[in-house]
Amino acid sequence: FQKHGVGLLFTHRYARSLVYNCEKYISECLDSVINQSFDRFEVICIDDESTDRSLDILTRYAEMDNRISVTTQNHSGVSDARNRGLILANGKYVYFLDSDDYIRPHAFECLFKEAENKEADVIYFNGSPFFNSKKIKNIWFRSRHRYCRNRDYSGIYNGSFLFSQLVNNREYYVNVPLQFIRRDFLIENDISFYSGIIHEDNLFSFCTILSANKVWYDSKEFYVRRVRDDSIMTKDKTSEDIYDNFVCIKMMIQFIICKEILDISGTVYKYIGNFIYYTRIIYSNLSDAEKKKCKDFHNVDQNMLDIIISGNLEMEKCVEDLFEISSDNIDFVKKTCQIVEDTSNNNVIVRLCEKVRTWIRMRIRIPV
Repeated sequence: FQKHGVGLLFTHRYARSLVYNCEKYISECLDSVINQSFDRFEVICIDDESTDRSLDILTRYAEMDNRISVTTQNHSGVSDARNRGLILANGKYVYFLDSDDYIRPHAFECLFKEAENKEADVIYFNGSPFFNSKKIKNIWFRSRHRYCRNRDYSGIYNGSFLFSQLVNNREYYVNVPLQFIRRDFLIENDISFYSGIIHEDNLFSFCTILSANKVWYDSKEFYVRRVRDDSIMTKDKTSEDIYDNFVCIKMMIQFIICKEILDISGTVYKYIGNFIYYTRIIYSNLSDAEKKKCKDFHNVDQNMLDIIISGNLEMEKCVEDLFEISSDNIDFVKKTCQIVEDTSNNNVIVRLCEKVRTWIRMRIRIPV
């Protein structure tokens, strides 16, 4: 697999606070994999302390097919499961698939050929949802567009350019199962899943696309997403979603500064600004009890959180921490903030950048 194969990282997700039972879906998922027209792959199944018969089913498949291996972890979440799979993987490319979804029969064959021919870091493609019940379909029917893009993005690009096109067309989807990724690219750029959050795709996909030198888009719908009423996507929002978004926003900004990604078009900060706005909407709709839980987050600077959920930009220390300003990156931070102020129409992110520039001027005593 090292030179020519695909590592499929298959995670059985045990969702927190939900009655989660995947045993009735796993066989359909694994059958879609082992019956692929392309056969040079390994399947690494990570069981996250399931409580139903899922592990028994995985073990049975592993006994029937030597391409399948099974490992378990002690209820550590999806991020840790995927990271563990990445460590164990041997294939040149990796693909992440959740245990309640499945893929089309020719997916690996097409994606592998494209990745090899285009020498791509990442192949992006489409998917299609199906609904587990009429009730879910009625509630979530409009979500069908979250997996399939309508515009044509054919061509070889760097990731930043494609990100800009997708965001501006409102067709940037973070779903990791819509990505076929070169494994060494992730290792070289030190990209993994952030542990301890439930919406891990947001940050991972952001870092992946902005780090990629060469990406390719295929409009085919290789991935099939099951939408059901006991999944993470369909559950009500809670304080946990605020924590997740806070982590993502902070890490996205720090990623840009660390990697010195100069956002000439302003699209990256437009996206982050929209992410902040979306987080505020979630917070405003929480119950008083859930809002109170936000005040009790561990390892979270509450002043910095206040920037995100209320727009309070008066805390200079928060700005310093959020942007990790130092003598090494101050010129880049200044240049980035100026570009954002010139290009963005999002008041939240513009005001934040204005505050950064003011902080620099006051602390460093140089023109900004």
